[in-house]
Amino acid sequence: MPSSVAVTATATDPAQLASLPWRDRRAAVRQAVGLAATDPERSDALLQILVRDEQWQVRKELAEHLVALDEDRLARLAGALASDCNRFVVEAVQRSLDRRRKGAKEDHRRTKAQSEVETMVQHFERRYGTPACRQARRLADRLYDVAVGSTVHELRGLMTPLIDTVTTLQAQLQDDRMDLAWAKRHLPLVKQRMDLVQRVLDDMREFSRATPVTRRPEALSGICHEAVSLAVDWFVANGIDPTPARIAIHADPGTFAEISRHQILVALRNLVKNAVESLLVWRGRNVRPGSIVLRVSKDESGQHAVITVRDSGTGLAAADLEKIRSFEPGRTSKKDYGTGFGLPIAYRKVADHGGSLHIESSPEKGTTVTIRLPLQAQTIKEDLL
Repeated sequence: MPSSVAVTATATDPAQLASLPWRDRRAAVRQAVGLAATDPERSDALLQILVRDEQWQVRKELAEHLVALDEDRLARLAGALASDCNRFVVEAVQRSLDRRRKGAKEDHRRTKAQSEVETMVQHFERRYGTPACRQARRLADRLYDVAVGSTVHELRGLMTPLIDTVTTLQAQLQDDRMDLAWAKRHLPLVKQRMDLVQRVLDDMREFSRATPVTRRPEALSGICHEAVSLAVDWFVANGIDPTPARIAIHADPGTFAEISRHQILVALRNLVKNAVESLLVWRGRNVRPGSIVLRVSKDESGQHAVITVRDSGTGLAAADLEKIRSFEPGRTSKKDYGTGFGLPIAYRKVADHGGSLHIESSPEKGTTVTIRLPLQAQTIKEDLL
């Protein structure tokens, strides 16, 4: 363990840094990086010593913390470390630069989205007046509160048993009485819960992404086949054999619609996953025999494509169906494996294309989801602009 006295000394006397044990020098990296904002001169003195440290573990530690530095320091230190003789150091530099680029891209996306929202609010206020604008803001805040509250409730339900398990493991280790049989039973459940938390976060991100306005003609038959393939791959990757679910696709390969491919692909993948999940038994780990049929056709007007996903699963009671039709994100009855975002994501992506999504279901008779999409691209313009 690094000496707290020795590490503290590095902040007041950089000259002492080189004489410390390398583990203490490694521990001093965070302190040096943290000083950049409050004492830049001393931070620079420390960093210049650390970047030339003879121990590669110290240089790697610095490389891993480059992401926390400002652009000038990042450029100087990354330039020196990128040509390091140790490949672990070089790889750490690359990871830091990748994180920095990703962070900058995300910051730009958030700033752009915020600017767009503010512009919409200004147009709304000019058109409908300040009182109506304030009321609309309160309504938007309330909808946000409901969505976040529901998601937080579900995440807390996932995290509570994880915290209990980790607390028990920690107590066993501290008391030197590790129960291996207990750990072997519970650690796979911890992994399963953590995977579900990750899926919830991924779905939250997908739900919040704006649908691109660019549209291209896409064969709906091909998208249906790819959606089924993605759904099947997901179950296989999670240790579930989906083959008892017989999946059939009936679609005219000549049916094209102008869409944003990824968005509709995600929507259909989610619907196919839901259909397979309706056949799950034994704590959601086995698929019972059943059928799932995807059909693509045109409506009587010839202006819309109609995509149906029909399953022979357990179906939904009237009360559950009513809740599902609210498309509230984060709401799920599949506690062991559902995120509560799959259907709301599909609904939002279809609506962003000027289409509609409707659900019919009854207990033991299965569920049918019907999507209607305009064949020609429709730019969904906000009435505010």
